[in-house]
Amino acid sequence: MENKTLLLDAARFTAFAFLVLIVNININTLNLLPAWLAWGLVLIALNYMKEHDKHYLRYVAVALGVIEMTAWINDNFTHYAVNQSVFHIVVRILEAYFYYFFFDMYATIAADEDETYSKKFKTVGNTALLLAVISIIITPLSLKTTGFQLAILVFLVAYLIYMIYIVVTLFKYYRLLKNKYLS
Repeated sequence: MENKTLLLDAARFTAFAFLVLIVNININTLNLLPAWLAWGLVLIALNYMKEHDKHYLRYVAVALGVIEMTAWINDNFTHYAVNQSVFHIVVRILEAYFYYFFFDMYATIAADEDETYSKKFKTVGNTALLLAVISIIITPLSLKTTGFQLAILVFLVAYLIYMIYIVVTLFKYYRLLKNKYLS
């Protein structure tokens, strides 16, 4: 039961982490739910799943958290000029690696509980790779023409739908585990 309780805690922290990634609450320009907070929650979730972490995802989560915290501090307090396109590409590459292997790990864990969720998490990981590649390609081109700006808008809508799907799936999976192990 101890291992299942850890898995339940990991699922809860993961679901809330991805919720923080898509919810944006600001006072003036200060983001109250920054992305680095989400990466901190992911790190907590990964600590509950240490035995399943075969791809050093904790270190990638720390790197993403530090990058996002640095950007948040810069955006809100220091305002130094940063090359956004290079920054964006580095973050997207790290996120693609993280999401792919994180949801692959989740698919492996979920296979013991529910094969449907295993397939969903595998699809989420594969989709993350696709969206990261598209994001890396269209970002430098996005400001050139109206057509590219429209492509960015379509991409952002698709990305938002994808993130909402992840959050809903994670909360449903958490509820499945909670009903199974706490009932």
